Amino acid sequence: MWTCIGWIAFAAVVAVVPATLVAGRGAQPAASAELCWRSLAPETGPQDVGLAMTEPTLAAAGSREVWLSWHENDARILRWAAGQWTSPPAPTRVGVDGMWVEVVAASPSGRVVVAAAANRDDGASELHIARMIDGAWEWLGTPLISSREPFTHAHRASIAFVGERPVVAWSEERDANLAGFFVALWDGSSWTR
Repeated sequence: MWTCIGWIAFAAVVAVVPATLVAGRGAQPAASAELCWRSLAPETGPQDVGLAMTEPTLAAAGSREVWLSWHENDARILRWAAGQWTSPPAPTRVGVDGMWVEVVAASPSGRVVVAAAANRDDGASELHIARMIDGAWEWLGTPLISSREPFTHAHRASIAFVGERPVVAWSEERDANLAGFFVALWDGSSWTR
């Protein structure tokens, strides 16, 4: 007789526990507004859709500031803050023409850093690294490239940080062949490979 009562009690527990768990799931609090997708409207402006836009990069420089870059006919970089997109000054360097932003990144404190590529007269392309300070670009050292040989192309950069110091990784090709992968750390005054 006790065996029969034990089986009845077991069946009751099996029926009640899942029902309690299901009911408990429906009573969870709503997700925080910070965890929901939010549109960054208005739009980012007109793009030249006749050309393929290449490799957009995105960086958050704080909880309410986003930077977006991509390559179109020239460098495109936008900053989202205070509910709108604005165009910060384009990265330009004396004596360098046709610069385009390959990647934008933000340090742990929110300082924005870009790697911009530019072609040299000898057919090579170098990476120029700059950070935004008080609304202007500050160039960090000499351009990154492993070789001064013509037709060497430094590209496909990525940026990480050791504290506030940028670390840049990139690949190079020479005469349409992979020449290697490289990494350099900004030590405060120069790049150390």
